[in-house]
Parts: sequence; structure tokens; C-alpha cells
Amino acid sequence: VLALLLAALHLWPEASLSWPSAPVEADAPRVVLVTANLLCSNPCHAELLQALREVRADAIALQELTPPLRSFLEKGLTAYPHRAFAPEGTWADEAAGVALFARSPLSEVRSLGIAVSYSPGLEATLDSPAGALRLRIVHLQRPGKPFRLEQRAQGLLHLE
Repeated sequence: VLALLLAALHLWPEASLSWPSAPVEADAPRVVLVTANLLCSNPCHAELLQALREVRADAIALQELTPPLRSFLEKGLTAYPHRAFAPEGTWADEAAGVALFARSPLSEVRSLGIAVSYSPGLEATLDSPAGALRLRIVHLQRPGKPFRLEQRAQGLLHLE
């Protein structure tokens, strides 16, 4: 019982972020955002593409995107003509980055340049059905060991 209580207390801050903060009006514009950590070694490209197509999101944020998967998704996600990637430019074979695929236009796109992250991060404004939304796609260190927590905290400070 004590172990369950400690686990609940440990997970409470992150779990509470998933709960709705206020009721949503039925006629409010709806925006569907999807994010996925792809795991660099994931070989299931076709299954991923199918899942992303089926969800019919307004925008898709991806982390741990490898060059082969990036190329595959650029060809396959034709319903998402507006795209941004970090790092910018051509990626080395061993690189992994983040991406944003959107149905509607993106503006004010920039790399976040977070040094204590798995990739530099990306920021963009999405012209959504609900108006302009500022999005940030990052892949910070996972929690766990103290050095990872410190790097994660530094990355979060960079976002302020």
C-alpha cells in the first residue's frame, strides 16, 4: 500500500496535466494536435504512417525522427503540406530530430537550439481553426538519474 501511495504522489504532477482544466463549449473551434516519440530504432514505418493518417490531426509533432523515417513521412503525409524540421538543413545518417507536419500554414518557425536536449527543438505558429497557436516541439532528457533531471530542468528553463 505504501508503494502505491508513493507512486501516486510521484506521478501526480504529470498526471494532473492530462485532466481538463475547464469545460469546453460545444461550439468552440476544435484543434487536434498529436505528438509522438518515434523511438529512433522503430522499424514500423508503415504502421506509423497509417496511424498518423487515421487520427486526422490538424498538426503532428514528432520526436526522434530519423532521416529514413523523415523521408518516408514526407512522401506519405500528403495531407500535411506545411512542415518544419529541426535541426535545419540536411541531416547526417545518425541524426535524429523533431518535426511538425500541419494541414494549415506555419509561420514564425525557428529552431530552439536547446543544448541539453536530444535535438534542438522547434517553435512555430500554426494558423489553426481556433486562431494562431504557438507550438513548441522538444525532446528533453527523460526523468530518472540526477544528471538527467538537471539537464531536463535546464532545457525547461530555456523554454521560458
